[in-house]
Amino acid sequence: MKNVILISISLVLGFTACGQKVKKEDVPASVTTKFASLYPKVQDAKWSKENVGFEAEFEVNKVEMSANFDASGNLLETETEMNVSELPASIKEYIKTKYNDAKIKEAAKIVDAKNIITYEAEVNDADLIFDAQGKFIKEIKEAEEKEAEVPAVVKTKFASLYPNVTKVKWGKEGTGFEAEFELNKVETSANFDASGNLLETETEIALSELPANVNTYIAKNIPGEKIKEASKITDAKGMVTYEAEVKGADYIFDNTGNFIKKAEEEKDAEDND
Repeated sequence: MKNVILISISLVLGFTACGQKVKKEDVPASVTTKFASLYPKVQDAKWSKENVGFEAEFEVNKVEMSANFDASGNLLETETEMNVSELPASIKEYIKTKYNDAKIKEAAKIVDAKNIITYEAEVNDADLIFDAQGKFIKEIKEAEEKEAEVPAVVKTKFASLYPNVTKVKWGKEGTGFEAEFELNKVETSANFDASGNLLETETEIALSELPANVNTYIAKNIPGEKIKEASKITDAKGMVTYEAEVKGADYIFDNTGNFIKKAEEEKDAEDND
């Protein structure tokens, strides 16, 4: 059983490392047909290409989920977001002892094709994997090669702007690069082009810090739904916009809270260019 669990974890690592967003019509019919049979009421799944197949991200009863399939439409595993309080007590005790009681940022329950259950807890920018009984299996850190791919000019610029930041998660963003980090315990990201020019920064904010017009718009146009996360975006010219995540989608507003667009619309437009 241990070998099966480790294989499942390897798949998780593979999924995390190289997902590329794709349109639904680019997903094989065998995959979308299988997905529809499992989740007939889900209409707005986000798809991505993985190294061994495809992943669908969606919500069921307002709970975030993902399902991974091979190219033939066979379900490989599902991952369901869960409250940290729902993790087995042994997991929380392990983290308290081994990680100095570090905060668990997110938690998920993973079920593979053979119904083997594992748990995932995000701690200190790493995913900790546990078996169904809460026994620690392994730690999965962000791939070091991601940082190696970042041009020196980008990392130099980042260091000049944030000299005291040491823990950074780098990722490819379009034709540029994104750095995710914490500044004064606030989650922040900075986007650069390949020449090291800062394009924009995004800072997590409390929902109460959003302009009042944002809440008014959400209440009127997406009734019954809550804003899950909010952030303030500042571009290279100092222009401020706000982002509110609602029902798995990002809504963008100007600096006074007037609606601009749904972020998915912007991506679709880019895909059609």
